[in-house]
Amino acid sequence: MSVPIIHLWIQVALGGPAVGLAFGFGALGVLLIIKYSTEGKEADNLSNQTTLTFVVAYLSFFVGEEVCEVTAAHWSFTLSHQADQ
Repeated sequence: MSVPIIHLWIQVALGGPAVGLAFGFGALGVLLIIKYSTEGKEADNLSNQTTLTFVVAYLSFFVGEEVCEVTAAHWSFTLSHQADQ
């Protein structure tokens, strides 16, 4: 009886930060590519960063909730701290 509870706890507690880290590092990589490909074009760079932030937020929500079935609080907290760096 306790094995499914432990499995669910591990999936929710560790899966959320894992999804957040994966999307955070992916977004960071794309932001670095955008930064170096748009040198001198600050307006384009800012709009690309804003668009990417919204896309990653909604995509990570969908993947976290529907595909991985992990809690949103853990991955959003991890994603936001990863994106701040």
